[in-house]
Amino acid sequence: MNRVTLSIVGAVTAGLLVVAASGCTPGSLGYLLRDTKAKPEHPLPAVKDKKEITVLIIGSRSQNLGMDPMFAAIDRQLPGLIARQMMTDTKDEKHPIVAIEQAKLDKWKQTSGADIRTVSPAVVGKQLGADYVIDVTVNSMSVFQPELAREFCKGKASVDVVVFDCSQTDKKLQEYTHNSTQPERSTGAMSPKDYAKWFTERLGKEIAFRHIPSDSNERLAMIK
Repeated sequence: MNRVTLSIVGAVTAGLLVVAASGCTPGSLGYLLRDTKAKPEHPLPAVKDKKEITVLIIGSRSQNLGMDPMFAAIDRQLPGLIARQMMTDTKDEKHPIVAIEQAKLDKWKQTSGADIRTVSPAVVGKQLGADYVIDVTVNSMSVFQPELAREFCKGKASVDVVVFDCSQTDKKLQEYTHNSTQPERSTGAMSPKDYAKWFTERLGKEIAFRHIPSDSNERLAMIK
């Protein structure tokens, strides 16, 4: 066996000895060896007497964002990516997250007779059966930066995030600005269009991770 293998075996053996010495059950070993998850900065509390946490994610874009075709649909893409990540990563949790489909929000916009820009997101969420609403507004998002030649992509974004508890429609539960800076990539290695797609997916993960437990290995991979 090489040194790495011996180290792993030694660690497992030490864990077994600790469990045996403490009189713990074999299940404790599973606890010692389980994948650890980082706690979220802005958790969504479980609702009393409900197993699932139902979330509505509303997206919008600042007028200052302009009409960059690479991000023309960011107000729809980003909520979908956040929802998918949250549901995937919490499906085995005690209180999994279920995201309301964007199609239901679209239908509400068409049939409610109300202007979503003037109605509290919490009110909209309550009408659609959500426990919480995550309202994301993309203030800025770019692939090319002034300090770099256009032979290189470097993603930067600023997103305002407000979380509403639908049981308290006049109160914001959480509020923060998420700033994201991504690694540089040569346009020879990745086209600006592909970089924009990659950047958008990473941004969705970053925001999702602020609300759900996340695997530490996946978080480390995000900074590469």
